[in-house]
Amino acid sequence: MNLINQIGTNLKGYFNNIKYHTPKAKLTEKEIEMIKQNGLVHFTRYIYKDSIEKNGILGNWEKYIFKRERGFSWYYIMNKETFQEKLDLIHSKGKRKEYDAFAIIKSLNDEQISKLRIRRETDDAIIYPDTLKTNKIFVDKL
Repeated sequence: MNLINQIGTNLKGYFNNIKYHTPKAKLTEKEIEMIKQNGLVHFTRYIYKDSIEKNGILGNWEKYIFKRERGFSWYYIMNKETFQEKLDLIHSKGKRKEYDAFAIIKSLNDEQISKLRIRRETDDAIIYPDTLKTNKIFVDKL
């Protein structure tokens, strides 16, 4: 009976990940304020440092899971308390184990912030529906 419960739990988690994969919720005022203060974090590879600092975080450079996610770039709200948790989550996903750097994106304008969406149902991932570029992006090794 315990094995059946475990299988049911795993299937429920799998279907919830599919159902809620694409972030859809708008940010709260508190989340917007945190982004304005701390910025967004994007995990990446250090070899992309110069490109990211020059061109921003390119949308859609990796294969997307769903067609509706075409062109998205992915982030988390920068938070020192949850940084390691988010990094561990990213490193658990296939080739993302190779990520050895992170980008901090600050100074988003109001238009950019209004386009951000968050996935509260699972991991608080944030998407921007395009390439995200500001005048304050820096990349560092993990």
